[in-house]
Amino acid sequence: MPPLPAFHNVTVMRLAERTGFAHAIRKALAHVRTEYVVVIQHDLAFVKPVRFADIVGVMQADPDTFK
Repeated sequence: MPPLPAFHNVTVMRLAERTGFAHAIRKALAHVRTEYVVVIQHDLAFVKPVRFADIVGVMQADPDTFK
């Protein structure tokens, strides 16, 4: 089955041992080359659509306040 278009640039990392959520994120971030990252836990669901472009726009407009 071909990958879904939304996941065309996704890499799944399998860690050698359990590290816990925070350490797993730290290991993954070492491979990121983009300015922004969204971290979504597997067991939390969005209940409404999220306008990520608007969120990034706010972050870019005031980078000292929103990180």
